[in-house]
Amino acid sequence: MAELMEQSLLAMREGAQATRDTGAACDRIGSAFDDMRSAAERLVDTAAEISTFVAAIDALAQQTNLLALNATIEAARAGEAGRGFSVVATEVKALSTQTRKVTDDIRQHISGLQAHVTALVETANGVGARLDDSRNATERANRHIQDVEGAVERNTASMDMIAGLIAGQKDATVKLEEGIASTLTHVSASEIFANEVVGAVSATDSVVKAQFASLEAFEIKNYVLHRAKSDHTLWKKRLAGMMAGLEGLRVDELVDHHSCRLGKWYDHVADPVLRNHPDFRALVKPHEEVHVRGREAAKRYADGDLVAARAAFEAMNVASTEVLMRLDRLIAAFQ
Repeated sequence: MAELMEQSLLAMREGAQATRDTGAACDRIGSAFDDMRSAAERLVDTAAEISTFVAAIDALAQQTNLLALNATIEAARAGEAGRGFSVVATEVKALSTQTRKVTDDIRQHISGLQAHVTALVETANGVGARLDDSRNATERANRHIQDVEGAVERNTASMDMIAGLIAGQKDATVKLEEGIASTLTHVSASEIFANEVVGAVSATDSVVKAQFASLEAFEIKNYVLHRAKSDHTLWKKRLAGMMAGLEGLRVDELVDHHSCRLGKWYDHVADPVLRNHPDFRALVKPHEEVHVRGREAAKRYADGDLVAARAAFEAMNVASTEVLMRLDRLIAAFQ
């Protein structure tokens, strides 16, 4: 980035110089148009003077025509003696007529010339105005480019400083990477130990289930409640393993609160003393919440929404605590 900023600064300086050159060229073109406009204005004045001369010549031709007419009249009065004078008067009249025709042609050409010169002056004025606008725009652009050039210079200096800081941080980054690699090594070892512990805990599941299976042959008071506590704890452990990524668990593997061991027992209790016990009546709501929230946690985890899955697991855990508390109270009440 520092190198790119250096290149941008060079390009900006070249652009500023090009803008200044453009402004100078506009000034030269403006001066040339000013000279052309002055020459056109002088040409208009000259055309006006020529028109004055033509008007004078036309007036002289008209006066000559009148004199030739008078001379013709006098020659006619003189008869044979004035015949020669009459020929001269006719020639003078013809010359006067030709002079007037030429002056008319000159006047028309002068009028056309004046129209063209006037258009030329107007065009020159318009071009001059545009040149003034271009000159002003170039000056504004030059000022803006100078401001940008200053900003680029400041940014270039800042980028050079940042580049120096980054270069200085390279050694620290290398050391940090070495520390991270060492930490990852320790973490990997810790993960191996944690997996071994989880595996050992998982191995106890089968032992607990086997022990409870062997106890079913004996008549143990409140056996169903003890077994329900065990099933409940193992069920919650499977959810915890799923949240830790150590166990796969599908939603259809989790039954509702009527289909588990505790639910089946609860729905078929007929003893009125037990059914009217406050902990028994209060057990159904948190037990249902445990299953609903547990199934929701499994579904959210399968969908990849870990935040929602964690929230559902926490809600399940709160309800589970109350279920275990109610079971302990019932076990204590019906010893």
